[in-house]
Formats: sequence, structure tokens, C-alpha cells
Amino acid sequence: MRILWLAGRHINSVDRPHTNGFFCAIRCSLFAAAAMGPARLLGAHINRRCPLRSALILLFVPAFAFAQGADFMDGVRPFMSFIEDAAVTENMYGEGQFQYADFEGGSSMSFGVQGAYRVMPLMEAGGRFGFASISPEEGDGESGLLDADIYGRYTVSEGPKMRLVAGGMINLPIGSDKIGEGTFDFQGFGAMRYAMTKGVMLAHFGLRINGDSEVETAYGTFDVEREMQFLLGGGILYPLNEMATLTGEFDFESAEFDGGDSSIQLAPGIDYQLGSGLKVRGALALGLSDGAPDMVLMAGVAKNL
Repeated sequence: MRILWLAGRHINSVDRPHTNGFFCAIRCSLFAAAAMGPARLLGAHINRRCPLRSALILLFVPAFAFAQGADFMDGVRPFMSFIEDAAVTENMYGEGQFQYADFEGGSSMSFGVQGAYRVMPLMEAGGRFGFASISPEEGDGESGLLDADIYGRYTVSEGPKMRLVAGGMINLPIGSDKIGEGTFDFQGFGAMRYAMTKGVMLAHFGLRINGDSEVETAYGTFDVEREMQFLLGGGILYPLNEMATLTGEFDFESAEFDGGDSSIQLAPGIDYQLGSGLKVRGALALGLSDGAPDMVLMAGVAKNL
């Protein structure tokens, strides 16, 4: 609120007679926002006689209104639902991550990067891509590029305690079919962040439409039909101090293949701030169903820019 008040004083001190109407509209909007809030501001200023003032208020008030909410800990991201989350980065976020997964029939390692950018006050866009190597218990291993995920999400509602977002993700088929990649998928989702007395609660749901894949093996190339999946998850971010935050996540995905099993995972982790926006992160996901890996170790280095 004090930022709005100071901004209003600064504009009030500027003497520009030929643009008096323009600066008057912004000045009044800033003082009113600081004094009585965005809801009363809209009622007080939108009128037919001053279309310029009305347009300015409609443009700037949503950003001010959404900036006055609780601390949603946007600098701390979940591990398993980086895309299906309600965080809005202050400017930019980047992370390099390593994953090791152990599953029935083999193991895999992957190296990737993921990032986010605040396109508008209420909108974030980002993506991720990487490289993976699969080592089966029998036969030769394979490696190659992973598909790239591009997403965007928009804040549809934000109150004193809760933020709701809606978004979508497109999977670009740039990966290698030798490791089961190279498919075109689409996903829609909704997510929530709820600010508690200490910490933040997370929740998301979504629907993923998977494209069929073509898997190349030593025994030939096989077409694999993939099912539409329902996604559901939740978690908590709990700050231990100014540097360390404990994370806990639950993630459910319905079966990806006809006759397959759903994936259920539980992942405790930690996010530790080193300074200057740089942090180290780590989590261990444990598979609770036959459709999930037995274990996934995740470690990364991230920076809020």
C-alpha cells in the first residue's frame, strides 16, 4: 500500500499542464487504491465521461489488487508438479535438475532445465526439456532427447488467502522414440495455492490427452496406444527458517496405457536458499503403486532472477 501512496505523490509532483488529464487519472487511481482498495476504486472512477481514466483503471487496478495478497511463497516450486502449480514468478525462474529413477525392469537418469517467465502481472509462461538415458535389466540401454513441454497459466482469482490459476501445456515431439518420446500431447489444468498461518498448501487437477507413440527396440518398431489421463495432486511448503523450506507432495496419474496401472507417488523434499536468489533443492519420490517408479531421486540448482 505504501508503494501505491508514494507513486501517487511522485506523479502529483510532476507539472505537465498539457497532460494534466492523463496524470490526474493515474494519480487519483493510485491514491484511491492505497486508501480504499480496488473494489471501491472501480466504482468511484469508471464513468462514461472520462473514457481515458476508465481505461487506465481497468488496465492497472488488477495488477495492484493481485499484488496486495498474502505471501504465497512463489519463489519455492514443487518438484513433481512444476507446471501444474499456482506460483507466479516475480520476474524469471530457472533450474537445472538431475533425476535418477529406479523401476521394475531397470533404471533411468535424466538431466534437464526448466524455467518460468512472468509475461504479464497475472500470467506466467515457461517450459522444460532435457536428455535421458534408460538402462534395462535385460538388453542394451538407450539414450536421447526428451520431449519439450511448453506451458502458460493465468491467475483467475486471488484473495487474501487463496490464489487460483488455469493453464495449459503442449508437449512438443522433439525427443527420441528410442526412449519412448516423440509424441504430441496436450494438457489442461487448474491449480491452487492457499496461504496458511505458516506455510502454503498446494493442490492441482488436470486432464492430459496423450498422442500415440512409436517405440523403436532391438526387436523392431512398435506402435503404442496411450490413454487420456486424469491428474490430481497436492502438497505443502513449510518454512523452517528464512533459508530452508520443507516440501511435501502427493501425485496421482491415471493409467497411461490400456490395461496399465495408475501412478501414485509421495515426495518429501527441501528447498535451501544460498543467497542472491540461488538455491539448492532435493527430493525423494516414493512409488506407492505398480504404475509408478519404485523411487525417484531429484536434485537441482535454481535461481530466482
